Amino acid sequence: MAVVIGVAYAASQYYLSERQARKDDAVAIEKAEEQARKVRVEASLDFIRGYQQDHIVTARLQLLNNWNKFPIPLSEIDGLPGSAEVIDQYANSFIFQEDGTVEADQLITVIDYLDVVGTCVKEDICLSSIIATHLGRDARSFYCLYGAPIERLRKDRVLKNFAVEIKELLPEGEDCYAQ
Repeated sequence: MAVVIGVAYAASQYYLSERQARKDDAVAIEKAEEQARKVRVEASLDFIRGYQQDHIVTARLQLLNNWNKFPIPLSEIDGLPGSAEVIDQYANSFIFQEDGTVEADQLITVIDYLDVVGTCVKEDICLSSIIATHLGRDARSFYCLYGAPIERLRKDRVLKNFAVEIKELLPEGEDCYAQ
């Protein structure tokens, strides 16, 4: 009888210790996941802060200012037949001058930065929800407005990886020229 009680007691102690170990493991996993999330949030916020650096802000404003010279608001032609071609021609004219010079510094500055952010999202270092909230609209605007010069820079300047990862910041399946 004492042996049976001893075995039952040992079994119950083993069961309790295993249950506690599983609880401890679950708590440790939960803490590790929370810590990883904090690291991803901080990485995301670092990129958002970096997007406010003077040289990037200056480049963004210069690129956006180009469109102030457009004869009509883009919102009035967006999605209309032929509007994509008009936007592409206009964007190309900002970057590729008639005299053959290329004014791509600002575009490369902004797109390269957003490409790095896209890599951060793709590699799961940054939280896509935070990045999309803060940088998604800009990524879409620059990628879509300057799509033609981006393609031309990829081909003419052999920048085959230029603006590849920025696509991670765009809403899935979204067409640049659709409202």
